[in-house]
Amino acid sequence: MQGARALFLLMAVGAAVLMGTIGAFARMVEVSPEVVTFYRVFIGAVFLVLFILVNGTLRSARLLISKRLLASGVALAGFTVFYIKALQLMPMAQAVMILYFAPILASIIAHFVLAERLSRESLGLVLLGFMGFVFLIDLTALS
Repeated sequence: MQGARALFLLMAVGAAVLMGTIGAFARMVEVSPEVVTFYRVFIGAVFLVLFILVNGTLRSARLLISKRLLASGVALAGFTVFYIKALQLMPMAQAVMILYFAPILASIIAHFVLAERLSRESLGLVLLGFMGFVFLIDLTALS
């Protein structure tokens, strides 16, 4: 069990590193964000189908695409397009800082809009993340 857990942790780290390469890759290539996004989604889909084939779960896999699944795919593709476009228009550090601010903002909005409860620990972590975001902002550039 420990070996499987370490493997999954290694896979998660690898996925995060590969996702982090999108910024550097988007800066190096001279194509539109839509093209980069298309190929990232297409290659991901190919690997998913290969995984299902190797795993032997193709017959039991539900091939019906629900509205929720389609909406999350569109949201992911839109996120990638906007992120790459932001990388083209601003310094990479600023685009990444805004990217990491999004979950903090989503937690705050979900508390008020979706009535999600924030425990003391999660509220403390949200405030700590917000404080870190504020410390990264160059306030002298605003004046």
